[in-house]
Amino acid sequence: MSWAGTVKQPRLKNEEGLQPLLILLVLAAFAWIAYAAIAFAVARRLEQAGQFGDMLGGFNALVTAFAFAALVFTVHLQRRELSYQREELELTRVELSGQKEALQIQNALSRIQAFESTFFQLLRLYHEIVAAVEMIPSHGQSTLRGRASFTQLRTELRAEYNSRAALNQAASDELEFLDAGYETVYTRYQAAFGHCFRHLYHLFLFVAESDIADKRRYARFARAQLSTDELVCIFYNCVSRHGREKFKPLAERFSLFDNLDPGQLHRGQHANHMAPRAFRSSDAV
Repeated sequence: MSWAGTVKQPRLKNEEGLQPLLILLVLAAFAWIAYAAIAFAVARRLEQAGQFGDMLGGFNALVTAFAFAALVFTVHLQRRELSYQREELELTRVELSGQKEALQIQNALSRIQAFESTFFQLLRLYHEIVAAVEMIPSHGQSTLRGRASFTQLRTELRAEYNSRAALNQAASDELEFLDAGYETVYTRYQAAFGHCFRHLYHLFLFVAESDIADKRRYARFARAQLSTDELVCIFYNCVSRHGREKFKPLAERFSLFDNLDPGQLHRGQHANHMAPRAFRSSDAV
């Protein structure tokens, strides 16, 4: 963006201001020469030389008047030139201010573009990681790939929970009970799903640590890419020891489960292990 067109040229150049003075001096010189020539022509006789001198003396007063007028005119030109210089300095200041503002806007746009480029690369890479997941179910079924793997992982997490609940193998509290069941299934499929959870965590961490003003907008966009099966599996990863310290705070901050009905969990009350804002969007990030 160029601001060069905003600067106005001074109304009068230095050379243009001196032209009247030069004309005045030239006219004064011609007047003096003409006066001297006429006076000398009149004073042809020697006895009239004194009259010629008197005539030249009178003309000296005229020349002095011309010189004084030239001095006054020069002072006027200098004052006007100083005024033009102040105007040029003010216009230069305005131009520099405009250039600074344009540079700030350009830098802000560059930061947003750099952030978005990395953000969408991370999101694209997450989809590629999910698509590459291969899972062989524990009951000898055929290999599952992609998002179908999350459906099976959710099924096995629920089955493990129900099996433990039926046997009354509860720990001292519900959270430890959930953690124990999750650990059993996660250990079995860590190679398949560990990379997915870690990458998604770093994606939201990247948004949280950026200097972008509207972080919620990008968090919502990433959240919208997740299926219900993925969200349920991510929920139990967050409340387990694997994600409790790092992933869970980000999930709560960005309302990661805003699109998830708590009824989709093993039990609806499991949502109580997460801060309420994890299931409810808010302006705070």
